Amino acid sequence: MEYNNIKVNNYNVHFIKTKNFRDNYISIRFTNEMTKDRIKYFKFLKELLVKSTKKYNKKDLTIQKENLYNLLIKSNINVVGNNCIFDINFKFLNSKYSKKDIDKKVFELINEVVFNPNVINNQFLDFDEVKSQIIEDEIKQFENKEYLSLKECIKKTDINNPMNFLYSDDIINTTNKDIFDAYKELIDSSVDIFIIGNIDIELYKGYLKNFDFKNDKTYKDFVYKYNNNLNENNIIEVKNDIFKQASLFLSYKLNELSDFERFYVVKLFSIIIGGSPDSKLFKNVREKYSLAYYCNSNVYTYNSLFLIRSGIDYINKNKCVKLIKKELNNKITNKELGISKKIVFSKIENTFNSFSSIIEYYYELKYFNFLLEDTYKNFNKVTIQDIENIRKKLVYSTMAVVYGN
Repeated sequence: MEYNNIKVNNYNVHFIKTKNFRDNYISIRFTNEMTKDRIKYFKFLKELLVKSTKKYNKKDLTIQKENLYNLLIKSNINVVGNNCIFDINFKFLNSKYSKKDIDKKVFELINEVVFNPNVINNQFLDFDEVKSQIIEDEIKQFENKEYLSLKECIKKTDINNPMNFLYSDDIINTTNKDIFDAYKELIDSSVDIFIIGNIDIELYKGYLKNFDFKNDKTYKDFVYKYNNNLNENNIIEVKNDIFKQASLFLSYKLNELSDFERFYVVKLFSIIIGGSPDSKLFKNVREKYSLAYYCNSNVYTYNSLFLIRSGIDYINKNKCVKLIKKELNNKITNKELGISKKIVFSKIENTFNSFSSIIEYYYELKYFNFLLEDTYKNFNKVTIQDIENIRKKLVYSTMAVVYGN
């Protein structure tokens, strides 16, 4: 695998040349500071930009993708600390297995999708259709007990945490002008382009010169940090008779972490507590005491948040919460630490086996200088005492449960 980071027209292009895949993959990643309105408007752009363009209506775009050997276009939005990441991804068959001119045609289509949306007089022609679909999808989420309990849990934990902005409530008042203004803002934001596959770098550099991105700003303040370390005991309970089971979330703030703790220790801690079939929560809450249908943990490193989620019968709520808190404080063994490291090392070894993990690796390399060999060493350095110290930095915040009859 060969990696080159090259400036083209003042923006970063990450070329990852590899023979591991039959497909090529191009991801255009925009990084912006997170705001409530921005994430809301980007939800519209996520659909609008891949639905049609000025040149291709919905039907014609489908035909063009088929002509390019079923090229796949997909967009994603993610929250990473204080920032919002917007990706537009293109996956297509390498010219070795298709036609020699496929690369040129793909770049022409990318240019069309990104720079020539289906807009007349600053109005997206598909706006009303997309808005109706987003509203319908938001309504359906109220039938999802996990979505509701997670939303309430994060909201009560910290209203200012950018993760809250994922749960937009004001879709109906969004206007076409809002979305067009957001599109202009998106195109002018920080850009990284990742190109993966058995590619001709010089050929691709020529195609890239047609892309008119203007902003190469680099964001530094990624990590969202809390301003207090006070324990809380927030309780949110929502009843809805359509649900037969309950969804339970417990939240903990992560305070005053060093970089070593944030990027290495707390990840192993989460695996030990609830990140594998060998975890404390799985073996005891689910298996031994049968208090949950599932029980696991997740750490949101950049957002300083540790969450435990569980599917339960509401009648077992208090027993389940008590046992979860007990397991969080139970002694951690060298065997458990060793298992957690094996799980992490296995994930690291598979870094270059998927397009998405390759992109995340080189994105973090740009912003945090996380070299793979250093990652191995740092995870290996974590001790039982390091894990124990994390417990002292867990600040309990909120229990949220959504339940029915």
